[in-house]
Amino acid sequence: MYRKNTLRKVLELISRKHPENIQKTSRKHPKNIQKNIQKNRTIQQQIIDAIQLNPTITRKELIYLLNSTEGSVKYHLSQLTKKGIIKREGSDRTGKWIVIEYLH
Repeated sequence: MYRKNTLRKVLELISRKHPENIQKTSRKHPKNIQKNIQKNRTIQQQIIDAIQLNPTITRKELIYLLNSTEGSVKYHLSQLTKKGIIKREGSDRTGKWIVIEYLH
């Protein structure tokens, strides 16, 4: 009980001294969700644009080009593949990407 009250008091003091550190909206706020959707769409759009310019582009080249992480590029490629927007044709080494449907 003592620790909970102490922690609560410390948090109240911090919030009074630094109100800018308090989160004003929840993480599930619709505006935040919309921003994430737009961000994901732009990353996916950039991937599609890169594939159209160079169908033999590799994941490593996409990571470098988009200044992103390997996990992010892998995730977006899998999402685009699941949606039927792009597909991989040929082997991993000599294959190429094909854009089936272009995002607007």
